Amino acid sequence: MSPEPPPAAFDEAAEDYDRRFTGTEIGRVLRGSVWRHLDEVLDPESTVLELGCGTGEDALWLAGRGHRVLATDVSRGMLEQARRKIDAAGAADRVRFARLDLAAVGREPDPPEAPFDAVFSNFGALNCIEDCRETAAVLHRWLRPGGRAVFVVMGPVCLWEIVWYGLHLRPRTATRRWRNGRAAAIGEYQSLKVWYPSPARMRWQLRPWFEARRTLGIGSVVPPTDAAALVRNRPALLDRLDRIERRWAHRLAGIADHYLLSLARRDDVEG
Repeated sequence: MSPEPPPAAFDEAAEDYDRRFTGTEIGRVLRGSVWRHLDEVLDPESTVLELGCGTGEDALWLAGRGHRVLATDVSRGMLEQARRKIDAAGAADRVRFARLDLAAVGREPDPPEAPFDAVFSNFGALNCIEDCRETAAVLHRWLRPGGRAVFVVMGPVCLWEIVWYGLHLRPRTATRRWRNGRAAAIGEYQSLKVWYPSPARMRWQLRPWFEARRTLGIGSVVPPTDAAALVRNRPALLDRLDRIERRWAHRLAGIADHYLLSLARRDDVEG
């Protein structure tokens, strides 16, 4: 992996990320939805390449399920937080870390762990790439025949976000996802460009290399963290919203905070 990727906007946010999202009631519910799907599609003791591992919460869960993980991120701060978490949990024998810049993945050497059984990216790491076609071609090469891919991406229409910020008279924030390539604030001083492809566009970008199997809404009925006040200290309400979302997630990807794309490697194309 690249020894010197560019500075990462998420370095500043790394120390506070778990408090602001991972450890919240909504964060746990949303992540649990992704984990349930991973349990369905991953074979026992798979080798998994994780893109944008953040503070290592998903890598820790995967290791706990018996998988081996190469957890990657461009952010030094995120990788440091993830290493601490994995070491504290005694899972270092199942998780290795490497720095990987998704924007320059085409220039990366093949990782020694390749080919992987699966590649996984949670909560919007792929939104930092304008066009995922080059990335998809590389990931296709890094996966074994029959390998799986699970990507959780922010879409252009989050109904909760539009309604929430609309009611708070913040129209530019309510429609921020409609301006592709805009600079999004990360922490107090950093920003980076973000794109919001629709599920159909993302499937099109990946189609030469991957076959889409399922698309699910993540955060379609359950509110995003910005609207956490609606369910704070109301566990019964959050549980009910979660159960409704589980039932209808396959129909609500187009209006969700994130959508989950579950894919299989196409073995009829050359890598």
